[in-house]
Amino acid sequence: MPQRDKLYSSLVVGQIITIIHYAIPLLLGLAMAGMDQASSFNVAMFKSRFKRRQFFAARYWYGLTCLLGTTTLGIGILLLGIFAGVPTEYVGISGLNILGLLMMNLAIDSFLFTVGIGVGSIFSTLFGMFVFGLFGGWLGASAIQRFMVYNAMNHRSYWSLLPRGDQLFLLLFILALTISVAGYWLTRWLFDRISLENEGDILLLPKLRWVIFVYTLIVVPYNFGDWLLQNELLSYSVSIIGVLALGLWWLHRERVQERLMVR
Repeated sequence: MPQRDKLYSSLVVGQIITIIHYAIPLLLGLAMAGMDQASSFNVAMFKSRFKRRQFFAARYWYGLTCLLGTTTLGIGILLLGIFAGVPTEYVGISGLNILGLLMMNLAIDSFLFTVGIGVGSIFSTLFGMFVFGLFGGWLGASAIQRFMVYNAMNHRSYWSLLPRGDQLFLLLFILALTISVAGYWLTRWLFDRISLENEGDILLLPKLRWVIFVYTLIVVPYNFGDWLLQNELLSYSVSIIGVLALGLWWLHRERVQERLMVR
């Protein structure tokens, strides 16, 4: 129960706000890339005098600038409300804390926005972008979390070597920023090579299906664990067979479409 003169924050409310905050950059990236693809704006731009890299860079930096500006404004309003409405002795936030909060949020937003733009740029349909992109991203994040929890419980001696406090924050900040920069260059490189002739397929770059296939083959069985009769061997076998069947269907579907196009 909340107590008088004490700050109170529901754990569930905090988790929901965090999920929404992290979902917005991802959805923004998906929406920007998906709308350009669905509205045939990409086709018009590819036929113009503009280079693909110029078009991609303009769209990316426009969206990222708006996103980071909004994030900075939102954090500023939040801090203003805290300092204006909460007694000073209960705040406990220093200038360094504020700077760290801002830097970490900007780095995470940049990373998620880059992922959204990347997924939206290589999938040809909104269905593929949101189902494969969001569901696949959720599976990947869940697999990483499960892996970290497992190792934390069974290999605590290794986790004790990891940095703590400010060092951990700096490590996570550098990691998010580095992945964002690498993701930008990789996505721009892929965008420069997509072919709109594959609009009827799931991917605009069909060769990437093997990357997605291997990724799915790793994260799906590992994520679901012993979901079938609490038997890991049986569960992993069924999950792998399901992924293989989906991969064969995907390959057969694209080959049928290729034959129809030849005719």
